[in-house]
Amino acid sequence: MAKEKKQYICKKCGSKFLTWYGQCPNCGEWNSLQQIFFSKKHSSIQSNRLNDLKISTPICSLDKNLPQEEVYFSTKIKEIDTFLGKGLVRGGVYLLGGEPGIGKSTWLLQLAGFLARKGLKTIYISGEESLAQVKSRANRLGIESENLYFFYSLSLEEIMSILKQGYDFAVVDSVQTITSSNLESVAGSPSQVREVTLELISLAKSSALCLFLVGHVTKDGTIAGPKLLEHMVDCVLYLEGDREHLFRILRVVKNRYGPADEVLILEMKTNGLEVVKDPATFFLQDGEKSFSGQALTLTLEGQKVLAVEVQALVNNSFLAMPRRVSQGIDQNRLNLLLAVIEKKIRINLKDKDVYVKIGGGLQIKEPGLDLALCAAVLSSFYDTSLPKGSVFWGEIDLNGQIRNVLGHDLRMRQAKRLGYAPIFAPSKALKSLEDMHKILFA
Repeated sequence: MAKEKKQYICKKCGSKFLTWYGQCPNCGEWNSLQQIFFSKKHSSIQSNRLNDLKISTPICSLDKNLPQEEVYFSTKIKEIDTFLGKGLVRGGVYLLGGEPGIGKSTWLLQLAGFLARKGLKTIYISGEESLAQVKSRANRLGIESENLYFFYSLSLEEIMSILKQGYDFAVVDSVQTITSSNLESVAGSPSQVREVTLELISLAKSSALCLFLVGHVTKDGTIAGPKLLEHMVDCVLYLEGDREHLFRILRVVKNRYGPADEVLILEMKTNGLEVVKDPATFFLQDGEKSFSGQALTLTLEGQKVLAVEVQALVNNSFLAMPRRVSQGIDQNRLNLLLAVIEKKIRINLKDKDVYVKIGGGLQIKEPGLDLALCAAVLSSFYDTSLPKGSVFWGEIDLNGQIRNVLGHDLRMRQAKRLGYAPIFAPSKALKSLEDMHKILFA
């Protein structure tokens, strides 16, 4: 007879312990250990099981001519196929994460509806919304097809039985709400998430089912549950953006079937999320007149070069400690560049309030933004607009030297395609911040 033993598992990191702790020794989270029971069978029973085990799939050599079948299938949307590699993969498991309300369920419902209209048998399984709620959203998005099915369940066993009925494409929303009857822990715990994901992956691989899983994110922006979850799936996607803006960025952070640095720009409209076919100038404001404090830069998002506007406002301060406010870039990075400007250009910003933001609500971390940010600050300080059509990119070090950045050739080709001139980028004629200051504000 099986012996029942107990363990304590951390709900945050998934670490297991034989004794209870108030604070998890691994991740440091308080009151996160949960008691679980499991059965440990005798070794003789386990050895008998191994002796009776039959291998379900034969062992094959790659040198032999194995039967080949088409692994990829197209979504018929060029931008999505390029974004994922060559399209979706039969038997591939995709994990989509993002903040609440960002549009994960909307985009996947649109994708399921589009594939259903192309003749693929698709199903949308929800563990968060009732069938009436999902149907209402589908009607709002104009999604209707006889090949699209809906199902509501919180039970892994029910979902497994439904998916075995021969579907081509399936969405499970979300993996943190599904529970397995084999475990006593609550939904969303590391053990439940691991068990549910493992069973769904096994089914998808054996039945050539293309499966999308929706994952919740923590306050840190990472997918909730054990980190093992991201290792188990084939592709990890993040949907990012500000809910106050109309655009979303779909980013690939892991992809076994294609590039892992691609991004897809989506725009929120009344009929759902639509792909922006040419995002190069999507984040720019329409207008002919240029103002002081505005600088244009070409930033690299995956393999896409986007034109983005950097805005700066330098104003007299009446505070003992002048304000330094930034939106879209790191605050410490702004302070560092202001210190370099004061040191190398020899201007006094100690009695000035400095406000900097990225147009369109973007969050940019790449170092190529440095030169444009300094140009915008100097333009506002002198209250002089920059040359019309000018564009800036380059990293600035603590000595005020302009360094080359990743994707320089891509940015140069995009700048010439869009007709931007003059181009301020690392070159023999532009080696330092002082060089740019002499050219623009001498």
